[in-house]
Amino acid sequence: SGPKGPMRDKSSNGWPAWRNGILPVIGNDIVDLRLSGNRGKSGDRRFLDRVCTPEEKAFIGESAAHSDRRLWVVWAAKEAAYKALAKRDAFMDAIPVQYRTVFHYVMPIDDDASRRLPSFQGRVQTPAGEAFFQACSTPYQVHCLAGAGGGDALPAGIEWRILDLPEGW
Repeated sequence: SGPKGPMRDKSSNGWPAWRNGILPVIGNDIVDLRLSGNRGKSGDRRFLDRVCTPEEKAFIGESAAHSDRRLWVVWAAKEAAYKALAKRDAFMDAIPVQYRTVFHYVMPIDDDASRRLPSFQGRVQTPAGEAFFQACSTPYQVHCLAGAGGGDALPAGIEWRILDLPEGW
């Protein structure tokens, strides 16, 4: 078909609405904790003031031994939520301090690098809407998935997996 046939509808204004009704809206973020710029960042007050709410700063400070990992869980949750919600609203603001991370479940941080189970769950509230998130943390990375489909779970069939890259990749 030509421009007036069925393919035309997919490029029209009706395409995003069709896609949002069928496909899961997922955001993904991974923070590599081995990078020097990511270590000790929880002590950078200017950075915290730019990206965290007072409640998030309190959450980060609750665990001195794991404050960096907690900071990057908050960051990854906001990034993943933004990536999910921006698929529905390409003009949404990307101002992290305007996003509020609410934790529903926090498992004690385990230093076992082989553990890949979600250890944090909650919602990120933004001016453009909310997204559910779940994150896992190892000594080497924080991985977060967020879904903007409503509810308190990611859509069924989403595969949660992190593959380690070789050092220096």
